[in-house]
Amino acid sequence: MGQPDVLRRRILLTAALLVFILLWAYETDSLFEPEAPGTLSCSAYKANINNLYKLIPNDMTPEARCLLTPHRCGPTGLLFNPPGMQTYYYRSQCYHDLAIASLNEAHCRSVIERKSLLFDGSRYSQHACLARVRQIRADQAAPRVDPDRVARIETLTASFEQDRELAITISLTPEKPVYGAYALTTTAQLDGGSTENAQIPQVTLALNASHPAITRDRRYARLLPIGDEVLQLTPEHGKPATLTYGADTAQLVNYLKRTGGDRFTLSVRLQFLESAAGALADPALPRDAYISEQIMHFRTQEAAPRQHDS
Repeated sequence: MGQPDVLRRRILLTAALLVFILLWAYETDSLFEPEAPGTLSCSAYKANINNLYKLIPNDMTPEARCLLTPHRCGPTGLLFNPPGMQTYYYRSQCYHDLAIASLNEAHCRSVIERKSLLFDGSRYSQHACLARVRQIRADQAAPRVDPDRVARIETLTASFEQDRELAITISLTPEKPVYGAYALTTTAQLDGGSTENAQIPQVTLALNASHPAITRDRRYARLLPIGDEVLQLTPEHGKPATLTYGADTAQLVNYLKRTGGDRFTLSVRLQFLESAAGALADPALPRDAYISEQIMHFRTQEAAPRQHDS
């Protein structure tokens, strides 16, 4: 290898190392100035993250706690965290939580999004903070729905239309329920036990629902849904008080074939989220007051599996 090639490789390696150092410095905020006077050091805060009482007195006001929290300090690279929480500042988290607890939008001005080229930190931003505070206020002011008026699952039937799909039909009550958004979950539970081929552990599998009125939507996460599959129940979908949808059982069928099993319990749950007019569940009532469930004990080889109402 000639001298020019060696020099070129050294230049490329040096440039790559410089880019890496700059990227690391940017992602870890090492390029910023030291902490402002009157705040804790980032190293001390991180070292005591699970024992902050050693640094912050318990009788300190929430506002004072946030002021004491270091400015440019927080975790990053949290790949397994939910979207928007892969990188953030502890101080922004403190002011965000304070704004939510007090419903004071002024605290959102101190929520600074941690910028990153690689990770999503959008949950703790001024815009997201304001949106959450205003959504909570709107939810508190929204009209309430009587749980006796929401749609509930009265009966459940299902059969294999194809080798890897279930056709599921639920009948609803009352005949004219509150129309709007409902969370829907469809699961198959294998209770475990011995077969000729293997010992089957207890496991629960989610079966993805398929219907024009069913979508995946995280907008209703604030309402504590039982899942992120949302059914938009309308007079057209659910008339006369029934709904038939498909459920993908590819994972379930493969599991049963691999273990030699043929039995599972099908469970369908429905939870009221929001009416078409924007009415919500009554927060003074238990969440279960707005949830219904039916199950079927299923054997894949049975022509007519028996139904069981929970």
